[in-house]
Amino acid sequence: MIGIIGTFLGAMVGSAVGLFAAHFGGIVEEIVLGLIDVQSSIPFLIIALTALAIFGGGIATFIVIIGLHGWETYARLVRGAVKSALNMDFVVALRITGAGATRIYVRHLLPSIIGIIIAQMTLTFPGVVLLESGLSFLGMGVQPPGASLGLMVSEGRAAIMTQPWLCLAPGLLICLLCLLIAQIGDRLGDKFSIAKH
Repeated sequence: MIGIIGTFLGAMVGSAVGLFAAHFGGIVEEIVLGLIDVQSSIPFLIIALTALAIFGGGIATFIVIIGLHGWETYARLVRGAVKSALNMDFVVALRITGAGATRIYVRHLLPSIIGIIIAQMTLTFPGVVLLESGLSFLGMGVQPPGASLGLMVSEGRAAIMTQPWLCLAPGLLICLLCLLIAQIGDRLGDKFSIAKH
């Protein structure tokens, strides 16, 4: 559940930032691109551990931190898609007819790029699941009585010699979940790439 919420949160934040950068352009776009480059150059696990150490390990804080994983990918993707769409003939025609920016973005541009956002969400979701599981395994994420696959692996370590399935079953489920969603993401990415060309 945290993985799903985190993925949606990251997609919303990143898409909003990318749309903001594409709309205003100029210095605003340069600042956003600089922030994206800084975020991309620092491993997110370090950022997450630092934020959890500073703000504490509450579930709301944990979801927000997990949600910020990958926002820069969405921002870069949406910015590029919107920048290229703004030069298309139908957008120019809408501007000539007096359509406002909100109408152009919400009614025309967003539906045309929602497919690539969904495809990117399926590619980001495995990373979010692994981050959440890893932090919960380390004791920095979900705490008992909450449920997390990483927490189950951590608690199963104590009995790994006598009852290895306590550790292996949730670990295998993490692997299968990530592989399945990544395969769906690849298929969606191929579909939208073919539809685009």
